Amino acid sequence: MKRSIYFCVALAPLAIASALPARATPGLGFDVTARIAAAGKSSGAPQVVQAHVLLSGQRARIDTSAGRTRAIVLYSPPFVYRLLPDSKAGVKWNLSKVRGGKFGGFDPQQLLRNPSQIRASLVQNGAKLTERSQIGGVPVDVYEQNRPGQSVSHVKAWIRRADSLPLRFEAQSGGLNVVATWSRYTHMANAPASKFAVPKGFSIREAQNPPLIPLL
Repeated sequence: MKRSIYFCVALAPLAIASALPARATPGLGFDVTARIAAAGKSSGAPQVVQAHVLLSGQRARIDTSAGRTRAIVLYSPPFVYRLLPDSKAGVKWNLSKVRGGKFGGFDPQQLLRNPSQIRASLVQNGAKLTERSQIGGVPVDVYEQNRPGQSVSHVKAWIRRADSLPLRFEAQSGGLNVVATWSRYTHMANAPASKFAVPKGFSIREAQNPPLIPLL
């Protein structure tokens, strides 16, 4: 299941973070549940990752849980942190060392950090509007792409018609099936700066090399 980590989740220097002014800026909050399962002969119980995401400008906070593992990812340029609350330990990267990854031409970073751009990314990579439907009474546009023989053979997404925010995303890649659902979208006038700062009491290790897996 290591291949699936890119999808999920996860993963201000302390002096800057502690010096952030006590002000608030507009933000967007939402929940994401991702289910990643192997298909065919390798099929088994899916890996389920749940995340609560808070976005504000270029900053992001992603609280995740996968099984018994909890983690917090903080994006506050020029740094990104992956914190483990249970051990109060964490790793810090300079964003210049973090390399993203493409998923059949689609950038999985947008699934969490910029969900309103998913529609544009799908269309740019050849997805077609195939249906107009509803999810829970909410009007959605359904985009679909089939790429036989490619690394990602099938993509289907349900996008809210009113504001282009996603509600559901399905993809098949090799032997993996991925299903993500979004819920509880909340627009807020104030997103406290403290939400994007490393909490007190954490022991932070600075990584000298880029991570082996792409972060969000």
